[in-house]
Amino acid sequence: MDIKKLIAGAALATTLVVGVGGVASAADTGTGSSAPAATATQGAGSQHPGVAHRARRAAFKTVLDQTHTTAADLKTALKGGQTVAQYADAHGSSASAIHDALVTKFNAAIDQGVANGKLTQTRADTMKQNLSSRIDAFLNRTWVKA
Repeated sequence: MDIKKLIAGAALATTLVVGVGGVASAADTGTGSSAPAATATQGAGSQHPGVAHRARRAAFKTVLDQTHTTAADLKTALKGGQTVAQYADAHGSSASAIHDALVTKFNAAIDQGVANGKLTQTRADTMKQNLSSRIDAFLNRTWVKA
């Protein structure tokens, strides 16, 4: 497994457990990335801003892979007030399919973190226990500023 993918997966799992940080804007940063840009605002428990940013990007990449759409389409929908779940339903996928894909991805990353000695089994168990509810929060969040 590519180390960057492992780190991104573990980071995403960690972020979802800690809480999805504030992607209040889906503004394009001009980086040419395939995922929506995120602000630097992090969840209350995040001590590594770069990790949370990479985690959100990995989550959006999974959404794009599942819906077979572009980042521009996703950005437009999120700016328009849609949730990720609504976007998935409108683009040939479903919230449950994306949920399942994210759970599979993050569980594998968590297991790899334990195998590499980066996570304790106790921490991994806690992360896995909270994973589903964190993914639900990600899928049902409104991403525009109020």
